[in-house]
This record gives sequence, C-alpha cells and structure tokens, in this order.
Amino acid sequence: MPIAMQPQSAKIAPMTDKPVKRILLIDDEESGYDLMKMKIAAFASGPWELDWAHTYNGGLKKLCTGRYAVCLLDNQLREERDGLSLLREARAMHNYTPVIFMTGDARQELDEEALEAGAMDFLVKSEFTTPLLERSVRYAIKMGQMLDQLRQQATFDELTKLNNRREFDRLIQDEWQRSVRFKHPFALVILDIDFFKRVNDTHGHQVGDEVLRHVASLLAG
Repeated sequence: MPIAMQPQSAKIAPMTDKPVKRILLIDDEESGYDLMKMKIAAFASGPWELDWAHTYNGGLKKLCTGRYAVCLLDNQLREERDGLSLLREARAMHNYTPVIFMTGDARQELDEEALEAGAMDFLVKSEFTTPLLERSVRYAIKMGQMLDQLRQQATFDELTKLNNRREFDRLIQDEWQRSVRFKHPFALVILDIDFFKRVNDTHGHQVGDEVLRHVASLLAG
C-alpha cells in the first residue's frame, strides 16, 4: 500500500544569532528530501530551514509565497507537468525567488532551457557535492539580490519610489487583458498637483522634490 507523503519542514543549523534562511525543496521523492537535509546540515554557513513540497501544485503555491531565500527544484515530479513548467509558471506570476534546477539529465539543451526559463543554476544530481551545492545556494541568493536591485531600478521612480512609466505601461496592459478576459471594467484615476510650478519657482526644486515625495507617500498609503 503506498504511503501518503506529507510536506515537511526541518531546521538545519547550529545555535546562532543569525537570521534563519529558508530553502524550499520541490521534489516528489522523500529520499530526495532526506538527502538534501543531510547535505544542508553539513553547510559551513547558516542557519538554514528546509521546507519540502512533493507535488507540482503544492510546490508552486509555496514558491509563490515569496518566503524563501532560494528554491531547489527537481525536474521530475511524476506528473504531466515537470519542473521546467513549474519554473516558467512561477516567473509568469512574477515570482523571482532564486531557483536552482536539479535533474538527473545532463543534456546541455535542458541546461539551456532551465537557464532561459529563469533558473540561477543547473545541477546534475549524480555530480554535485555538498560544497558545490552550498556554493550554488550562496551564488543564487547573491544573484537574486542583484537582479532585485536591477528590477527596482527598472520599474520604480528613484525620487518617489512609485512605479515608473515603463512599469505603468506593463501594468495597464495587464489590467486591460484581464478586463477583456473576465469582462470586468476597470478604472484609471488621473490626478494633478495644483500650482506645483509655483512651489518650485518660490521655494526651489529641492522643496518641490519633498512635495513630490510627500504626495507619493500619500498615494502609496
């Protein structure tokens, strides 16, 4: 009789004051979870907490919470959809958690597909060691932080910290497509700051910038 597997979470770390970093493992094999626990327990850095999902839907749901520093994603999930599909779906939902793609298939084409889908690294299960896995985790987290900074610069206005024109154009397209698909109306509010030029002319552009930041904070709130 098959035994139903239950998602698990394990803290793997020596006692320390450092914040716990959470790793999500998406793998349909409990043996894979047990092996990963042992490898992560041997990391020189930490502390780490390993969380496990063994199904496609369960893994996607956990990944999209955004609560993890990194995700270890196995390509074989015993379902019609594989790890590549899960990664692409997560990225389409604008989840940018760093993902390390793991597989027993060493083909270069799969490596390239995984990286194009948004993986930070590609590891062949039969080849990676504990030090290599730890290096990959550290690298993925660092690269994820750098890409987050680039996304911030690409989508937010530096002065007001609100979405910029490029991001506005993307969002308005998304809202329009959602409105057409579900036949729901949506509203666009346009506003102006009265007499703003007078503020700049009378008090200078530094004060004008403060006014813009204040108005932006009111809108964000």
